[in-house]
Amino acid sequence: ANIMLARDGRVVLIDFGAVRIVGSEHTTVGVGSVGYAPLEVLAGEEVGPESDIYELGNTLHEMLTGKLPPPASQRKHGWRADYLPAPWRALVESALTIRQDARPKDVFRWWNSVNWDAWEKNLRARGEDPELTKKMPRESLAALWN
Repeated sequence: ANIMLARDGRVVLIDFGAVRIVGSEHTTVGVGSVGYAPLEVLAGEEVGPESDIYELGNTLHEMLTGKLPPPASQRKHGWRADYLPAPWRALVESALTIRQDARPKDVFRWWNSVNWDAWEKNLRARGEDPELTKKMPRESLAALWN
């Protein structure tokens, strides 16, 4: 995903890069970074929204840790992001599932699969301000648990 910061401070996704609709079929184009691409994109197979969610999952992982997870080709036999705290672990792992048909197909449902109210309650119980995430768009989210 190409992510830009607008002059007014909004974060804007300008192009996921993997999926284009040509006629009635999805196709891939040679745009984007191999490190972000799911196996179906690399293999030139049919792609869909779950392919974009995979790329978004890679972006989220990089935001949280400062680096990409191992490439999909090295994670075929399973992978866990045990080093990430909840709720981030569940989001990253579900987005980066190797099998395309096992990945979320809708970004809204993927994001809302997390119980954000419980997460905010947990932060407040630890004396932390959940509103902090809205005030630090340029900082790594990793700062929330370091």
